[in-house]
Amino acid sequence: MPRNPAGGTEILYDQLVSQLDVSQINLIVSVCHPDLLSDTNPNVLWQHLSYDQENVSLLSDPDFVHRLDAIVFVSHWQHEQFRKRFPLDNTRCYVIQNATKTFDNISKPKDKIKLVYTSTPWRGLDILVEVLKDLDRDVDVEIYSGTSIYGQQFHDSLKGRFDKLYDEIDRLGFERIEYIDNQEMRKVISSSHILAYPSTFEETSCLSAIEALSAGCKVVTTNHGALYETCGVWADYVPISEDLVKRYRKQLQYCIDHYWDDYDERLMQYQHYKNFWSWKKRLEQWKTTIKEIKHGK
Repeated sequence: MPRNPAGGTEILYDQLVSQLDVSQINLIVSVCHPDLLSDTNPNVLWQHLSYDQENVSLLSDPDFVHRLDAIVFVSHWQHEQFRKRFPLDNTRCYVIQNATKTFDNISKPKDKIKLVYTSTPWRGLDILVEVLKDLDRDVDVEIYSGTSIYGQQFHDSLKGRFDKLYDEIDRLGFERIEYIDNQEMRKVISSSHILAYPSTFEETSCLSAIEALSAGCKVVTTNHGALYETCGVWADYVPISEDLVKRYRKQLQYCIDHYWDDYDERLMQYQHYKNFWSWKKRLEQWKTTIKEIKHGK
């Protein structure tokens, strides 16, 4: 179990500050609270959360918003949701999408196709388990999902909530790993073929999808939240509906059966994410934004 929370936001923060000097600004990550504001450096809120979460509610307070020199959103979809709900000064809003470290090798094993799920259990794992019960193809399935990713206290607060789901995974004979660090997860993704992510959660970006696409994986997901913006033309989408299990199973089955038919597209996909979703691209955007914020200050 990680000593500190190590979800997507924490991974992205660590990767950003290890490559970019942010000491010129007061970088506030997601949580809106007056105690986090600075009286000396420009206050920059890097918002990863969704519009309906408690930790963003202070954005309804014009006085708090006025003290923010900039808000950086991680997707245009997210920015639009916040813009509709809060009294934001749009001239101080920026969109800098997320990024990942480049993967060196995207060649996939030729024997058996491996499906992976690499998100928290409340983001669609229950749907995937139902889907897996009736898949016709013999595939390897690895599920990396649990609550310890956000630390011991969070894990303890949800103790028992997903036990029935975990028991069902065990009964079906699929492997579930509670937690591995991001470096090990990247190795897993590199050797996987398909990210099976029937998300029922409104993602504001989705690092799991970015990493999978950057590693040359096929992604089968839903059109929920910012997932379409993150995955673009490279993923296969199933709309959220009452028959999500049935429709997702059909699409996932098709992708398994025809995985190698369009493998050349994975090479183009890899190059696209290397060019447009790498830190090399994002760091330049961050540098330009910080310079503009400082100049405006």
